[in-house]
Amino acid sequence: MTVSCSCQVCLQNQRKLILAGAATRKAIKERDAARALVASLGRRLNEKTKRVREVTGKLMQQQQETGKMRKARDFWHATCQKLSKSLDDEASLIKPDGVS
Repeated sequence: MTVSCSCQVCLQNQRKLILAGAATRKAIKERDAARALVASLGRRLNEKTKRVREVTGKLMQQQQETGKMRKARDFWHATCQKLSKSLDDEASLIKPDGVS
């Protein structure tokens, strides 16, 4: 930027413009750095959110499988109890030899 005259006022104004331009460039750099930081944090947050969703999905699947296994265990436990009771009932009907 050139000044048309070399008086003290014009030189001071030129210096002020140069300083204002430097401050503007610095502010633009800071703004761009802040935008880049926000974008980076956003990407990291998305990655973490994706990972949390994956882990949560796996945990839910494991809980469902555990529930199925628990139901199967309960079913077999009840079946075994019924069978045991049935065998006990039949055994009580059998009389030993020689007893009338």
